[in-house]
Amino acid sequence: MKKALTILLAALLLTGCGAKAGNENTGNTVENNTLTEIQTETEPSVPVENVSISVSETENTDLRDTFTFNGVEYDTSVSKRDLTASYDEITGTVSFSGNDITFTGSGITVTDNTVKITSAGTYVLSGNGSGTVLVEADSDSKVQLILNNLSLTADQNAAIIVGQADKVFITLADNTVNTLSDGSSYSVTYDDSEVDGTIFSKDDLTINGTGSLTVNGNYKHGIVCKDELTIAGATVKVTAVKTAINVNDAVKLVNSTVNVKAGTDGIKADNDEDTAKGFIYVNGSTVTASTGDKGLQATQAVIIDSGVISLTVTEDGLHSDNIIVINGGEISIKAGDDAIHADHTLEINDGTIVINSAEGLEATVVTVNGGDITVNASDDGINAAQKVSGITPTITINDGVLTVNMGQGDTDALDSNGNLFINGGYITISAQSPFDYDGQGQINGGTVIVNGSQVTQMTNQFGGGGMGPGDQSGWGGQGGPGGGPGGGRPGW
Repeated sequence: MKKALTILLAALLLTGCGAKAGNENTGNTVENNTLTEIQTETEPSVPVENVSISVSETENTDLRDTFTFNGVEYDTSVSKRDLTASYDEITGTVSFSGNDITFTGSGITVTDNTVKITSAGTYVLSGNGSGTVLVEADSDSKVQLILNNLSLTADQNAAIIVGQADKVFITLADNTVNTLSDGSSYSVTYDDSEVDGTIFSKDDLTINGTGSLTVNGNYKHGIVCKDELTIAGATVKVTAVKTAINVNDAVKLVNSTVNVKAGTDGIKADNDEDTAKGFIYVNGSTVTASTGDKGLQATQAVIIDSGVISLTVTEDGLHSDNIIVINGGEISIKAGDDAIHADHTLEINDGTIVINSAEGLEATVVTVNGGDITVNASDDGINAAQKVSGITPTITINDGVLTVNMGQGDTDALDSNGNLFINGGYITISAQSPFDYDGQGQINGGTVIVNGSQVTQMTNQFGGGGMGPGDQSGWGGQGGPGGGPGGGRPGW
Protein backbone atom coordinates (compact mmCIF):
# COMPACT_ATOMS: atom_id res chain seq x y z
CA MET A 1 0.00 0.00 0.00
CA LYS A 2 1.31 3.45 -0.81
CA LYS A 3 0.51 6.63 1.06
CA ALA A 4 1.23 9.91 -0.71
CA LEU A 5 2.77 12.68 1.33
CA THR A 6 2.75 16.01 -0.52
CA ILE A 7 4.60 18.90 1.04
CA LEU A 8 5.05 22.41 -0.34
CA LEU A 9 8.73 23.24 -0.51
CA ALA A 10 9.73 26.38 1.36
CA ALA A 11 13.53 26.64 1.06
CA LEU A 12 14.92 30.10 1.67
CA LEU A 13 17.83 32.21 0.42
CA LEU A 14 20.29 33.79 2.85
CA THR A 15 20.53 37.52 3.34
CA GLY A 16 23.69 38.92 1.77
CA CYS A 17 24.62 35.73 -0.14
CA GLY A 18 24.72 36.06 -3.88
CA ALA A 19 26.76 37.05 -6.83
CA LYS A 20 26.36 40.66 -5.68
CA ALA A 21 25.42 42.27 -2.40
CA GLY A 22 21.78 43.31 -2.47
CA ASN A 23 20.97 40.89 -5.29
CA GLU A 24 17.20 40.32 -5.39
CA ASN A 25 17.38 36.86 -6.98
CA THR A 26 15.99 33.98 -4.95
CA GLY A 27 19.13 31.88 -5.10
CA ASN A 28 22.85 31.72 -5.69
CA THR A 29 24.14 30.85 -9.14
CA VAL A 30 27.61 29.49 -9.66
CA GLU A 31 28.92 29.28 -13.19
CA ASN A 32 31.55 26.58 -13.06
CA ASN A 33 35.19 27.69 -12.96
CA THR A 34 34.25 31.38 -12.52
CA LEU A 35 33.81 31.62 -8.74
CA THR A 36 35.98 29.87 -6.19
CA GLU A 37 33.33 29.38 -3.50
CA ILE A 38 29.92 30.65 -2.46
CA GLN A 39 28.67 29.53 0.93
CA THR A 40 25.29 30.02 2.56
CA GLU A 41 25.57 31.23 6.14
CA THR A 42 22.87 31.86 8.72
CA GLU A 43 19.11 31.60 8.26
CA PRO A 44 17.53 31.98 4.80
CA SER A 45 15.16 34.92 4.30
CA VAL A 46 13.62 34.78 0.83
CA PRO A 47 11.20 31.91 0.06
CA VAL A 48 11.37 29.82 -3.10
CA GLU A 49 7.80 29.53 -4.26
CA ASN A 50 5.77 27.10 -6.40
CA VAL A 51 7.94 24.04 -5.79
CA SER A 52 6.03 20.95 -4.71
CA ILE A 53 7.67 17.59 -3.94
CA SER A 54 5.65 14.44 -3.40
CA VAL A 55 7.13 11.24 -1.96
CA SER A 56 5.36 8.00 -1.13
CA GLU A 57 5.92 5.23 1.35
CA THR A 58 6.05 1.50 0.80
CA GLU A 59 4.75 -1.09 3.25
CA ASN A 60 5.85 -4.66 3.87
CA THR A 61 4.31 -6.63 6.73
CA ASP A 62 6.46 -9.71 6.06
CA LEU A 63 9.81 -8.20 6.98
CA ARG A 64 11.95 -9.90 9.56
CA ASP A 65 14.33 -8.07 11.90
CA THR A 66 16.90 -10.83 11.96
CA PHE A 67 17.61 -14.16 10.33
CA THR A 68 19.60 -16.80 12.19
CA PHE A 69 21.27 -19.76 10.51
CA ASN A 70 24.00 -22.07 11.80
CA GLY A 71 24.26 -19.89 14.90
CA VAL A 72 24.92 -16.65 13.00
CA GLU A 73 22.41 -13.80 13.28
CA TYR A 74 22.04 -11.55 10.24
CA ASP A 75 20.47 -8.11 10.73
CA THR A 76 17.84 -7.98 7.98
CA SER A 77 15.87 -5.13 9.57
CA VAL A 78 14.66 -2.12 7.60
CA SER A 79 13.80 1.13 9.38
CA LYS A 80 10.48 2.96 9.18
CA ARG A 81 12.24 5.89 7.52
CA ASP A 82 13.66 3.55 4.88
CA LEU A 83 10.11 2.61 3.97
CA THR A 84 8.27 5.91 4.37
CA ALA A 85 10.66 8.21 2.45
CA SER A 86 8.97 11.16 4.18
CA TYR A 87 10.48 14.43 5.42
CA ASP A 88 9.52 17.34 7.68
CA GLU A 89 10.95 20.37 5.90
CA ILE A 90 13.35 21.30 3.16
CA THR A 91 16.79 22.49 4.22
CA GLY A 92 18.04 23.51 0.79
CA THR A 93 17.71 23.08 -2.95
CA VAL A 94 20.24 22.61 -5.73
CA SER A 95 19.48 23.00 -9.43
CA PHE A 96 21.85 21.99 -12.22
CA SER A 97 21.70 23.52 -15.70
CA GLY A 98 24.58 22.64 -17.96
CA ASN A 99 27.68 23.96 -16.15
CA ASP A 100 25.69 26.26 -13.87
CA ILE A 101 24.62 25.40 -10.32
CA THR A 102 21.92 27.35 -8.48
CA PHE A 103 21.26 26.71 -4.80
CA THR A 104 19.20 28.02 -1.91
CA GLY A 105 18.98 27.28 1.78
CA SER A 106 21.55 26.32 4.39
CA GLY A 107 24.17 23.61 4.74
CA ILE A 108 25.38 23.98 1.14
CA THR A 109 28.67 25.14 -0.33
CA VAL A 110 29.70 25.10 -3.99
CA THR A 111 33.27 24.97 -5.22
CA ASP A 112 33.72 24.81 -8.98
CA ASN A 113 31.42 21.93 -9.98
CA THR A 114 31.20 20.25 -6.56
CA VAL A 115 28.17 20.78 -4.33
CA LYS A 116 29.03 20.02 -0.71
CA ILE A 117 26.27 19.16 1.79
CA THR A 118 27.65 19.91 5.25
CA SER A 119 24.66 19.59 7.60
CA ALA A 120 21.89 17.18 8.47
CA GLY A 121 18.64 17.90 6.65
CA THR A 122 16.68 17.41 3.45
CA TYR A 123 17.92 18.71 0.13
CA VAL A 124 16.13 18.71 -3.23
CA LEU A 125 18.30 18.13 -6.31
CA SER A 126 16.93 18.83 -9.79
CA GLY A 127 17.85 19.89 -13.30
CA ASN A 128 20.08 18.63 -16.09
CA GLY A 129 23.77 19.36 -15.85
CA SER A 130 27.25 18.35 -14.76
CA GLY A 131 28.80 18.19 -11.32
CA THR A 132 29.31 16.15 -8.17
CA VAL A 133 27.32 16.14 -4.94
CA LEU A 134 29.51 15.49 -1.89
CA VAL A 135 27.94 14.75 1.49
CA GLU A 136 30.39 15.67 4.24
CA ALA A 137 28.38 16.15 7.42
CA ASP A 138 28.90 15.18 11.06
CA SER A 139 29.17 11.46 11.74
CA ASP A 140 25.82 11.48 13.58
CA SER A 141 23.94 13.37 10.83
CA LYS A 142 21.19 11.96 8.69
CA VAL A 143 21.03 13.53 5.24
CA GLN A 144 18.21 13.11 2.72
CA LEU A 145 18.74 13.89 -0.96
CA ILE A 146 15.46 14.11 -2.87
CA LEU A 147 16.01 13.60 -6.60
CA ASN A 148 13.35 15.56 -8.47
CA ASN A 149 13.87 14.81 -12.19
CA LEU A 150 17.64 15.09 -11.83
CA SER A 151 20.01 14.23 -14.66
CA LEU A 152 23.56 14.63 -13.42
CA THR A 153 26.83 13.70 -15.13
CA ALA A 154 30.24 13.90 -13.48
CA ASP A 155 32.86 13.63 -16.20
CA GLN A 156 35.86 13.32 -13.87
CA ASN A 157 34.30 12.01 -10.68
CA ALA A 158 31.39 10.19 -9.09
CA ALA A 159 28.01 11.86 -9.36
CA ILE A 160 27.25 11.41 -5.64
CA ILE A 161 29.87 10.84 -2.93
CA VAL A 162 28.91 10.16 0.67
CA GLY A 163 32.09 10.98 2.54
CA GLN A 164 30.69 11.21 6.05
CA ALA A 165 27.27 10.97 7.67
CA ASP A 166 25.43 8.62 9.95
CA LYS A 167 23.15 7.65 7.06
CA VAL A 168 22.15 9.11 3.70
CA PHE A 169 18.76 8.65 2.03
CA ILE A 170 18.49 9.11 -1.73
CA THR A 171 14.76 9.58 -2.22
CA LEU A 172 13.20 9.40 -5.68
CA ALA A 173 10.27 11.83 -5.78
CA ASP A 174 6.97 10.47 -7.07
CA ASN A 175 6.57 10.28 -10.85
CA THR A 176 10.14 11.43 -11.51
CA VAL A 177 12.83 10.03 -13.79
CA ASN A 178 16.38 10.49 -12.54
CA THR A 179 19.75 9.64 -14.10
CA LEU A 180 23.27 9.64 -12.62
CA SER A 181 26.42 9.03 -14.70
CA ASP A 182 30.14 9.19 -14.15
CA GLY A 183 33.01 9.57 -16.59
CA SER A 184 34.78 6.72 -18.34
CA SER A 185 38.17 7.53 -16.81
CA TYR A 186 39.17 9.40 -13.64
CA SER A 187 41.40 9.07 -10.60
CA VAL A 188 39.79 10.28 -7.37
CA THR A 189 40.37 9.19 -3.78
CA TYR A 190 38.43 10.06 -0.66
CA ASP A 191 39.86 9.31 2.78
CA ASP A 192 42.35 6.83 1.25
CA SER A 193 39.58 4.99 -0.62
CA GLU A 194 39.39 4.91 -4.40
CA VAL A 195 36.18 6.47 -5.67
CA ASP A 196 35.10 3.85 -8.18
CA GLY A 197 31.33 4.11 -8.53
CA THR A 198 28.82 6.59 -9.92
CA ILE A 199 27.28 6.59 -6.43
CA PHE A 200 30.05 6.12 -3.85
CA SER A 201 29.22 5.92 -0.15
CA LYS A 202 31.45 5.29 2.86
CA ASP A 203 28.44 5.12 5.20
CA ASP A 204 24.98 3.54 5.29
CA LEU A 205 22.91 4.38 2.23
CA THR A 206 19.20 3.97 1.46
CA ILE A 207 17.53 4.49 -1.92
CA ASN A 208 13.77 4.88 -1.51
CA GLY A 209 10.73 6.65 -2.96
CA THR A 210 8.60 5.56 -5.87
CA GLY A 211 10.32 7.42 -8.70
CA SER A 212 12.93 5.81 -10.94
CA LEU A 213 16.71 6.03 -10.99
CA THR A 214 19.12 5.03 -13.75
CA VAL A 215 22.78 4.72 -12.78
CA ASN A 216 25.43 4.52 -15.50
CA GLY A 217 28.77 3.24 -14.23
CA ASN A 218 31.04 4.17 -17.10
CA TYR A 219 34.32 3.91 -15.18
CA LYS A 220 34.00 0.80 -13.00
CA HIS A 221 30.98 0.19 -10.77
CA GLY A 222 27.49 1.63 -10.59
CA ILE A 223 26.73 1.85 -6.86
CA VAL A 224 29.47 1.36 -4.26
CA CYS A 225 28.70 1.33 -0.54
CA LYS A 226 31.30 0.57 2.12
CA ASP A 227 28.61 -0.10 4.75
CA GLU A 228 24.99 -1.15 4.25
CA LEU A 229 22.78 -0.48 1.22
CA THR A 230 18.98 -0.63 1.41
CA ILE A 231 16.74 -0.21 -1.64
CA ALA A 232 13.13 0.11 -0.50
CA GLY A 233 10.20 0.69 -2.82
CA ALA A 234 12.36 2.26 -5.52
CA THR A 235 12.87 1.38 -9.18
CA VAL A 236 16.60 1.31 -9.90
CA LYS A 237 18.41 0.40 -13.11
CA VAL A 238 22.18 0.06 -13.04
CA THR A 239 24.54 -0.49 -15.96
CA ALA A 240 28.24 -0.83 -15.16
CA VAL A 241 31.53 -1.72 -16.80
CA LYS A 242 32.34 -3.92 -13.80
CA THR A 243 30.04 -4.63 -10.83
CA ALA A 244 26.63 -2.98 -10.89
CA ILE A 245 26.10 -2.86 -7.10
CA ASN A 246 29.18 -3.42 -4.94
CA VAL A 247 28.66 -3.35 -1.16
CA ASN A 248 30.69 -4.35 1.88
CA ASP A 249 28.29 -5.12 4.73
CA ALA A 250 24.82 -5.87 3.38
CA VAL A 251 22.41 -5.36 0.50
CA LYS A 252 18.72 -5.28 1.45
CA LEU A 253 16.20 -5.23 -1.40
CA VAL A 254 12.67 -4.62 -0.10
CA ASN A 255 9.59 -4.01 -2.27
CA SER A 256 11.88 -2.66 -4.97
CA THR A 257 12.52 -3.22 -8.67
CA VAL A 258 16.21 -3.59 -9.45
CA ASN A 259 17.54 -4.19 -12.95
CA VAL A 260 21.30 -4.57 -13.40
CA LYS A 261 23.57 -5.15 -16.37
CA ALA A 262 27.24 -5.63 -15.53
CA GLY A 263 30.51 -6.61 -17.11
CA THR A 264 31.38 -8.68 -14.02
CA ASP A 265 29.02 -9.27 -11.06
CA GLY A 266 25.49 -7.96 -10.79
CA ILE A 267 25.01 -7.46 -7.02
CA LYS A 268 27.86 -8.20 -4.64
CA ALA A 269 28.23 -8.11 -0.84
CA ASP A 270 31.83 -8.69 0.19
CA ASN A 271 32.88 -8.89 3.83
CA ASP A 272 35.12 -11.78 4.87
CA GLU A 273 36.00 -10.31 8.28
CA ASP A 274 32.58 -10.35 9.98
CA THR A 275 30.51 -13.53 9.61
CA ALA A 276 27.28 -11.60 10.31
CA LYS A 277 27.87 -9.20 7.42
CA GLY A 278 28.58 -9.57 3.72
CA PHE A 279 25.04 -10.76 2.90
CA ILE A 280 22.24 -10.08 0.42
CA TYR A 281 18.60 -10.08 1.57
CA VAL A 282 15.66 -10.06 -0.86
CA ASN A 283 12.06 -9.53 0.25
CA GLY A 284 9.19 -8.60 -2.08
CA SER A 285 11.48 -7.32 -4.81
CA THR A 286 11.84 -7.90 -8.53
CA VAL A 287 15.49 -8.42 -9.43
CA THR A 288 16.74 -8.83 -13.01
CA ALA A 289 20.40 -9.29 -13.85
CA SER A 290 22.42 -9.83 -17.01
CA THR A 291 26.11 -10.19 -16.19
CA GLY A 292 29.48 -11.30 -17.51
CA ASP A 293 30.25 -13.12 -14.27
CA LYS A 294 27.94 -13.88 -11.32
CA GLY A 295 24.43 -12.62 -10.68
CA LEU A 296 24.06 -12.22 -6.90
CA GLN A 297 27.27 -12.91 -4.98
CA ALA A 298 27.87 -12.73 -1.23
CA THR A 299 30.73 -13.64 1.05
CA GLN A 300 28.51 -14.84 3.90
CA ALA A 301 24.88 -15.33 2.88
CA VAL A 302 22.18 -14.92 0.25
CA ILE A 303 18.74 -14.93 1.92
CA ILE A 304 15.62 -14.82 -0.24
CA ASP A 305 12.23 -14.59 1.49
CA SER A 306 10.11 -13.55 -1.49
CA GLY A 307 10.20 -11.76 -4.81
CA VAL A 308 10.82 -12.43 -8.49
CA ILE A 309 14.42 -13.02 -9.55
CA SER A 310 15.53 -13.50 -13.15
CA LEU A 311 19.23 -14.01 -13.88
CA THR A 312 21.13 -14.52 -17.13
CA VAL A 313 24.80 -14.94 -16.29
CA THR A 314 28.06 -16.29 -17.66
CA GLU A 315 29.06 -18.02 -14.41
CA ASP A 316 27.00 -18.63 -11.24
CA GLY A 317 23.51 -17.21 -10.79
CA LEU A 318 23.31 -17.12 -6.98
CA HIS A 319 26.67 -17.55 -5.26
CA SER A 320 27.76 -17.52 -1.63
CA ASP A 321 31.07 -18.45 -0.05
CA ASN A 322 29.01 -19.67 2.91
CA ILE A 323 25.21 -20.20 2.82
CA ILE A 324 22.17 -19.64 0.62
CA VAL A 325 18.66 -19.94 2.07
CA ILE A 326 15.56 -19.67 -0.15
CA ASN A 327 12.26 -19.38 1.72
CA GLY A 328 10.08 -18.38 -1.22
CA GLY A 329 9.83 -16.38 -4.40
CA GLU A 330 9.97 -17.07 -8.13
CA ILE A 331 13.49 -17.64 -9.39
CA SER A 332 14.58 -18.18 -13.00
CA ILE A 333 18.26 -18.69 -13.82
CA LYS A 334 20.20 -19.23 -17.02
CA ALA A 335 23.82 -19.82 -16.08
CA GLY A 336 27.01 -20.85 -17.82
CA ASP A 337 28.23 -22.57 -14.64
CA ASP A 338 26.29 -23.26 -11.41
CA ALA A 339 22.81 -21.82 -11.18
CA ILE A 340 22.88 -21.79 -7.37
CA HIS A 341 26.18 -22.34 -5.54
CA ALA A 342 27.00 -22.19 -1.82
CA ASP A 343 30.31 -23.37 -0.44
CA HIS A 344 28.80 -24.48 2.87
CA THR A 345 25.00 -24.97 2.85
CA LEU A 346 22.20 -24.51 0.36
CA GLU A 347 18.73 -24.81 1.88
CA ILE A 348 15.50 -24.48 -0.11
CA ASN A 349 12.30 -24.31 1.94
CA ASP A 350 9.81 -22.98 -0.60
CA GLY A 351 9.50 -21.11 -3.87
CA THR A 352 9.34 -21.81 -7.57
CA ILE A 353 12.74 -22.28 -9.19
CA VAL A 354 13.49 -22.94 -12.87
CA ILE A 355 17.11 -23.54 -13.88
CA ASN A 356 18.96 -23.96 -17.16
CA SER A 357 22.68 -24.33 -16.51
CA ALA A 358 25.78 -26.49 -16.55
CA GLU A 359 25.23 -27.51 -12.91
CA GLY A 360 21.97 -26.83 -11.11
CA LEU A 361 22.40 -26.77 -7.33
CA GLU A 362 25.78 -27.15 -5.66
CA ALA A 363 27.01 -26.96 -2.06
CA THR A 364 28.72 -29.13 0.51
CA VAL A 365 25.31 -29.63 2.12
CA VAL A 366 22.17 -29.39 -0.04
CA THR A 367 18.80 -29.62 1.73
CA VAL A 368 15.44 -29.37 -0.01
CA ASN A 369 12.48 -29.01 2.35
CA GLY A 370 9.91 -27.75 -0.14
CA GLY A 371 9.26 -25.74 -3.25
CA ASP A 372 8.73 -26.51 -6.92
CA ILE A 373 12.14 -26.90 -8.53
CA THR A 374 12.99 -27.69 -12.15
CA VAL A 375 16.63 -28.26 -13.08
CA ASN A 376 17.76 -28.60 -16.69
CA ALA A 377 21.50 -29.24 -16.57
CA SER A 378 24.30 -30.40 -18.83
CA ASP A 379 26.58 -31.55 -15.98
CA ASP A 380 25.28 -32.43 -12.50
CA GLY A 381 21.71 -31.59 -11.55
CA ILE A 382 22.27 -31.43 -7.79
CA ASN A 383 25.82 -31.80 -6.51
CA ALA A 384 27.09 -32.12 -2.93
CA ALA A 385 30.81 -31.53 -3.23
CA GLN A 386 33.51 -31.01 -0.61
CA LYS A 387 33.71 -27.21 -0.58
CA VAL A 388 34.20 -26.93 3.21
CA SER A 389 36.47 -29.19 5.25
CA GLY A 390 35.18 -31.12 8.24
CA ILE A 391 31.68 -31.64 6.84
CA THR A 392 30.40 -34.68 4.97
CA PRO A 393 28.89 -33.72 1.62
CA THR A 394 25.20 -34.57 1.79
CA ILE A 395 22.07 -34.19 -0.32
CA THR A 396 18.83 -34.44 1.68
CA ILE A 397 15.40 -34.13 0.04
CA ASN A 398 12.60 -33.97 2.60
CA ASP A 399 9.71 -32.53 0.59
CA GLY A 400 8.75 -30.52 -2.47
CA VAL A 401 8.38 -31.19 -6.17
CA LEU A 402 11.72 -31.69 -7.87
CA THR A 403 12.26 -32.29 -11.58
CA VAL A 404 15.76 -32.95 -12.85
CA ASN A 405 16.38 -33.24 -16.60
CA MET A 406 19.90 -34.12 -17.64
CA GLY A 407 21.65 -33.87 -20.98
CA GLN A 408 23.26 -36.87 -22.61
CA GLY A 409 26.73 -38.05 -21.65
CA ASP A 410 28.57 -38.44 -18.36
CA THR A 411 26.08 -36.49 -16.27
CA ASP A 412 24.50 -37.22 -12.89
CA ALA A 413 21.10 -36.03 -11.75
CA LEU A 414 21.81 -36.35 -8.00
CA ASP A 415 25.54 -36.52 -7.28
CA SER A 416 26.98 -36.57 -3.77
CA ASN A 417 30.59 -36.99 -2.80
CA GLY A 418 29.17 -38.22 0.48
CA ASN A 419 25.59 -39.17 1.37
CA LEU A 420 22.30 -38.97 -0.54
CA PHE A 421 18.97 -39.21 1.30
CA ILE A 422 15.45 -38.94 -0.12
CA ASN A 423 12.93 -38.77 2.71
CA GLY A 424 9.92 -37.25 0.95
CA GLY A 425 8.63 -35.17 -1.91
CA TYR A 426 7.91 -35.99 -5.53
CA ILE A 427 11.11 -36.40 -7.55
CA THR A 428 11.15 -36.92 -11.29
CA ILE A 429 14.47 -37.67 -12.98
CA SER A 430 15.31 -37.97 -16.64
CA ALA A 431 18.97 -38.97 -16.83
CA GLN A 432 21.43 -41.60 -17.95
CA SER A 433 22.86 -41.58 -14.40
CA PRO A 434 20.21 -40.56 -11.89
CA PHE A 435 22.20 -41.32 -8.71
CA ASP A 436 25.90 -41.12 -7.88
CA TYR A 437 27.08 -41.16 -4.26
CA ASP A 438 30.22 -42.10 -2.36
CA GLY A 439 28.68 -42.69 1.08
CA GLN A 440 25.16 -43.80 1.95
CA GLY A 441 22.30 -43.67 -0.53
CA GLN A 442 18.74 -44.19 0.74
CA ILE A 443 15.15 -43.68 -0.38
CA ASN A 444 13.22 -43.49 2.88
CA GLY A 445 10.03 -41.90 1.59
CA GLY A 446 8.44 -39.83 -1.12
CA THR A 447 7.87 -40.77 -4.75
CA VAL A 448 10.82 -41.15 -7.09
CA ILE A 449 10.31 -41.52 -10.84
CA VAL A 450 13.34 -42.34 -12.97
CA ASN A 451 12.93 -42.22 -16.73
CA GLY A 452 9.21 -42.92 -16.43
CA SER A 453 9.36 -45.71 -13.82
CA GLN A 454 8.96 -45.47 -10.08
CA VAL A 455 11.89 -46.72 -8.00
CA THR A 456 12.05 -47.49 -4.30
CA GLN A 457 15.74 -48.24 -3.97
CA MET A 458 18.74 -46.20 -4.96
CA THR A 459 21.40 -47.72 -7.16
CA ASN A 460 24.66 -46.02 -8.04
CA GLN A 461 24.98 -45.16 -11.75
CA PHE A 462 21.42 -46.30 -12.41
CA GLY A 463 21.10 -46.64 -16.20
CA GLY A 464 18.25 -45.60 -18.39
CA GLY A 465 19.38 -42.82 -20.62
CA GLY A 466 17.73 -39.41 -20.19
CA MET A 467 14.57 -40.33 -22.07
CA GLY A 468 11.64 -37.99 -22.34
CA PRO A 469 7.95 -38.84 -22.70
CA GLY A 470 7.19 -41.84 -24.84
CA ASP A 471 10.90 -42.80 -24.82
CA GLN A 472 11.78 -39.82 -26.97
CA SER A 473 15.15 -38.27 -26.32
CA GLY A 474 15.32 -34.79 -24.82
CA TRP A 475 13.96 -33.17 -21.69
CA GLY A 476 11.26 -35.04 -19.81
CA GLY A 477 7.61 -34.16 -20.28
CA GLN A 478 4.57 -34.59 -18.08
CA GLY A 479 4.47 -37.67 -15.93
CA GLY A 480 3.64 -39.04 -12.51
CA PRO A 481 0.17 -39.68 -11.10
CA GLY A 482 -2.52 -38.78 -13.57
CA GLY A 483 -0.06 -38.32 -16.45
CA GLY A 484 1.80 -40.46 -18.90
CA PRO A 485 5.33 -41.73 -18.33
CA GLY A 486 8.09 -39.19 -18.68
CA GLY A 487 10.65 -37.05 -17.00
CA GLY A 488 8.46 -34.10 -15.94
CA ARG A 489 6.60 -33.20 -12.83
CA PRO A 490 3.38 -34.92 -11.68
CA GLY A 491 0.38 -34.60 -13.93
CA TRP A 492 -1.81 -33.03 -11.25
